[in-house]
Amino acid sequence: MRAILIDLGIDITPDIIQLIDMRNEAVHEGEIGSNPAEAYKNVRLLNELIHEIIVKLIGYKGQRRSSVLYGDKIVN
Repeated sequence: MRAILIDLGIDITPDIIQLIDMRNEAVHEGEIGSNPAEAYKNVRLLNELIHEIIVKLIGYKGQRRSSVLYGDKIVN
């Protein structure tokens, strides 16, 4: 997972590291956070991360809004 992010030029933040590290619990136990607020943030981060990977793979250059991955701003 880290290699994909590095290859696509996506910064690996502490939140992303935490998300990657908890993948075993997420896959096998359905846990994506220690409380509802953290779980909600992690789901949003994962969603934005998946979208960002896809747009970078297809070479999309348009604007998109980020609320978690890039901190509530419009990115190119």
